[in-house]
Amino acid sequence: MLTKPSSPQALWTPNATRAAQSHIQRFINELVADKPALNISDYQQLHQWTLDNPEHFWERVWDFCGVVGSKQGQTTLLGEAVWSDVVPARDTVWFPEAKLNYAENLLDYGAKNPEKVAILFQNEQGHVEQYTWKILLEHVSIMQQWLQSINVAEGDVVAGYLPHSPYAVIAMLAATSLGAIWTSTSPDFGAESVIERFGQVKPKVLFCVDGYQFGGKSFTMQIKTAPSQMQLNLLHTFALWDTSTSVRTNHQCRLLLKLIPTTLSTLNGSPSLVNFKVNLFIFNVLRLTLRCSYSILPEQRESLSALFTPLAASP
Repeated sequence: MLTKPSSPQALWTPNATRAAQSHIQRFINELVADKPALNISDYQQLHQWTLDNPEHFWERVWDFCGVVGSKQGQTTLLGEAVWSDVVPARDTVWFPEAKLNYAENLLDYGAKNPEKVAILFQNEQGHVEQYTWKILLEHVSIMQQWLQSINVAEGDVVAGYLPHSPYAVIAMLAATSLGAIWTSTSPDFGAESVIERFGQVKPKVLFCVDGYQFGGKSFTMQIKTAPSQMQLNLLHTFALWDTSTSVRTNHQCRLLLKLIPTTLSTLNGSPSLVNFKVNLFIFNVLRLTLRCSYSILPEQRESLSALFTPLAASP
């Protein structure tokens, strides 16, 4: 039986040196340096300032987190009511004129740190595969240009019928770099389930594999992908990663690379800036289709939840 503690106690409190070196203290220091008149020296004072000045706060967060994009126009706009009367906390539109690219923000760190590890992957057999940021950037650039060659653009849906793997990340980044909408589902879903889900969003391109492993067993995908391809009425192409042998060795995208012209440069790709509120991801939860917009800031930046959580409450 759970009992309420008699008095609230912090689980952990940083020492003075660690607190002084924290991201939140750096945020306070930069804020006060720019606005010396502000009387802010600790979390409680900062929290009150954010409540009194929400627009200025989020402008500062954009700059402090180094969001790559165009922070143009006003910070907030009171939008239409989702239902009933307008409620500012619910119906406010943030950065209505801003433009940015999700993939560019995720990959910005890699452009500055090309030799650091971006992805460390291990399959069920224990095979480990490592991608540096340089290699990841090259793969994404090639894939982006290939998608451009088949006219994938902002607003198009690109789907992945893929296991959790490096090539799923590459496909997602390439699609979102063009302003396309990414959606995916696991290869253990049957063809009917995939058709039901992807049929709602009508993808222009479907990425999949010829097989996958789970629980120490190998499963083929041909009997699933063939009907999915036909019934989804794909407008352009059906791209297949061949993992039939790499299931036992590695996960290189061998067959797909044969489809991509070797003349494509590995570093010629460029991102497409899109409105802050356009759709980014479509999630399939049971029979529900959920859409997620660009208004979620990239996790590559210092996490806002970690940045603005009181240190005394952090484990």
